[in-house]
Amino acid sequence: MLRLLAALPLFALAACGTSVSIDGNSFALQSNMTVDGADTDFDGVKLYPGSTMHGFSLNARDGGSEGNDSAQLGTAFDAPAPLDKVKAWYREALVKNGYAVTDTPDGLAGTKAKARMHITLTADGADKTVGRIDFSGEGDS
Repeated sequence: MLRLLAALPLFALAACGTSVSIDGNSFALQSNMTVDGADTDFDGVKLYPGSTMHGFSLNARDGGSEGNDSAQLGTAFDAPAPLDKVKAWYREALVKNGYAVTDTPDGLAGTKAKARMHITLTADGADKTVGRIDFSGEGDS
């Protein structure tokens, strides 16, 4: 049975502009709702303090007995700080959580065993940064 079924309470989000799809061993969720990002956590990496999350998407697959589960999760956010400060904060958070970090033309990339994270960052004026986090990972059943 899918361990992903634990996410079924998310059907309640349907009234908030959210779509949910379950097909065999796959699960997909998309939402355009806006929420405070204080409790958002991507493999130990939280959103920058005071950030607002704008929508998210989740795709997960139960690999069954082969043990090749996979998941992709993404969200857009606004951070109340300048780009250089937000980028430095995410670099430190990625390293603290075991990621090898490299600069990309648009932000940061982090990798570790069976997990990858890309953080896109763009200045939006002097004191605001808009960004997107895309996380993908693999695991065993």
